[in-house]
Amino acid sequence: MTELRKRMIECLQLRGLSERTQEAYVRAVRQLAEHYHKSPDLITEAELRQYFLFLKNTKHYSRNTAGSPRGQPAWGACDDHRHLRPPLSI
Repeated sequence: MTELRKRMIECLQLRGLSERTQEAYVRAVRQLAEHYHKSPDLITEAELRQYFLFLKNTKHYSRNTAGSPRGQPAWGACDDHRHLRPPLSI
């Protein structure tokens, strides 16, 4: 497990999210990283926006499915944004 993934899971645990929700967030970030073939911390805001458009327009995912249970990018779940990116206004 990478250090970034470990920190993300710890943040999700601190937020009190269920294990299934944690798994969904981690899966969403993994799929994003696989799409761009690079670490999530190297993905730009523009790439993230394009990815959400891809999910909506090509994969026909709803906003909630594309981001997270609340429609926010998965790495916006952590209040400590030194480790993960801040939420984006999409």
